[in-house]
Amino acid sequence: MTPDHAISAVGKAVTLMGEKLNESAVPTLQELAEAAGISKYHFHRIYRLITGETCSRTLHRLRLSRASVALAAGDNVTESAFLAGYSSSQALAKALRKTLDVSATELQACPDRVAATLVQLGRVRDASGALISVEVAAMDPFEVVAIRTHGQYEQLASTYESLASVLGGMENIRGIFGITMNDAEEGFSGALTFDCAFEPQVMPDELSIDDSSAFRTTIDGGVFLVGRHHGCFSQLGETLDALYWRLLDAEQWQPADRPVFMHYLDDPSHTEVNDLRTDIHIPVERA
Repeated sequence: MTPDHAISAVGKAVTLMGEKLNESAVPTLQELAEAAGISKYHFHRIYRLITGETCSRTLHRLRLSRASVALAAGDNVTESAFLAGYSSSQALAKALRKTLDVSATELQACPDRVAATLVQLGRVRDASGALISVEVAAMDPFEVVAIRTHGQYEQLASTYESLASVLGGMENIRGIFGITMNDAEEGFSGALTFDCAFEPQVMPDELSIDDSSAFRTTIDGGVFLVGRHHGCFSQLGETLDALYWRLLDAEQWQPADRPVFMHYLDDPSHTEVNDLRTDIHIPVERA
């Protein structure tokens, strides 16, 4: 995948947004990913890197653009709101004031006021941040025990603690992992689905009824673009973005249809924050 290919793919997703808006519908991230031809596990992050904004933000711009055109053409506020997919004239008025600091009446009188704001739906950004090391590595699949969370990424310590107790404590832990089952920290749903996972030294034959939220699963093997992050987990997103930029510059590789996973090399309860090491694995395949 190249930046030009990614820009073209993102353009197809934006086109679908416009088509869905004509039908008074909102596309799902899955539909947008399919239109772009990018795996659902990677689409939204690549979209945000290319446009500089989330899918939600682009849709918001498209809706405001459509409403603005309608207002400039002489439609009343209610008609313009429904045409752009807003539930009421009040919802449109609130969006106009919050985003553009303009009222519907002012826009009807001077539509050119917001034209420049609505023309460009995204922008190509330069990569920021540097990775300490990047490599392409092949690995075999392996089994882990996991607990799935939704929208809880900032509060995962207690989940890992609960999972460790299921497995008999940290002395039975060989590896600490996190699997991102979607890439939509700020997509239409606004919630990251994330699996907290351990690779145990000894895999339990079965999980007790009391621990029904924990399940056995396999992290698929294959080829991965691997980048090492140093420091606080809260800054992992910046390193992940930089790693995706490396992927966009690698013409021979494209993201594979498998989730990204993190391998946490250090136990945060025994390691200083600045010394924490995390290997980020983006699955790839030949372009």
